[in-house]
Amino acid sequence: MPFCPICKAEYRTGFARCCHCLALLVGSSSEADAERVVLLWEGLSRNKFEALVAALHDANIPNQARCGADTGATHILRGNRLLKGEKETSWQVSVLEADYERAQNVARSCL
Repeated sequence: MPFCPICKAEYRTGFARCCHCLALLVGSSSEADAERVVLLWEGLSRNKFEALVAALHDANIPNQARCGADTGATHILRGNRLLKGEKETSWQVSVLEADYERAQNVARSCL
């Protein structure tokens, strides 16, 4: 069975690309596990996240884009009182290590 080397999803025979990451599938789970996936970018800006994902797509660089965990409530100091603000969300984009340099160039041009 083919597997995605980025998100490790399993596919039925006959599929060539991951529908989530757009990566070319590999022949087995062990091949997928052998592929190294690295974090390209992480931040709090959804706009930058969306711009980077779109630029990687335009450059045909497979990637895994995801919303990370809440970073916790923000705290605002007003006078001598500490107020709780809204939770912030971390956004993350990962790529195959083999695509990292090319992806960095794309990230530099769009962020």
